Amino acid sequence: MCSSEYPEVFIEGGGEGPYINVIDERYFLSRRVVSEKFYGHIIYEDVVEKALNLEELVTIRSILVVPRLSLSKDFEGILISKGTPICIDEVMGRAAIIHVSEGDAVSVGDKLASIVTGKGDVRTYRTSCSGVVILVVGYVWLKPEKYIVVTVGEEHARRISIKGAA
Repeated sequence: MCSSEYPEVFIEGGGEGPYINVIDERYFLSRRVVSEKFYGHIIYEDVVEKALNLEELVTIRSILVVPRLSLSKDFEGILISKGTPICIDEVMGRAAIIHVSEGDAVSVGDKLASIVTGKGDVRTYRTSCSGVVILVVGYVWLKPEKYIVVTVGEEHARRISIKGAA
């Protein structure tokens, strides 16, 4: 995996390399697991299945979202603990433009997305909750396109510093 401008997601105790290890409350990126507490990288779209309960609207694993991963420099992540209540906004349309990204603070009624309907109309989706956007999961291969936007309360989104690999 290379440095990217796309968000990456890691789950506690699972996933694959690279890993984010935790030692003495310090987080650092490594190609191997070197601590008892670690977060492994997963394919972004798999986070819904592996870490969220969409029926109970809660996280079932701790998640570390990295809006912009860097393999060599220090970077920021957003840590969401297991058992955190989540809010889901679903966006569907022939084509969609999402106006929020991971780490954005939103309030109820903020513009979330614009979509083109099957009839060619443009429609606006608005957020149904306030907090911090932690995931924008796109299923663009589906027709119509589908996006799941996950938000948590600000008090549940802990921003952490992660040391890049040397």
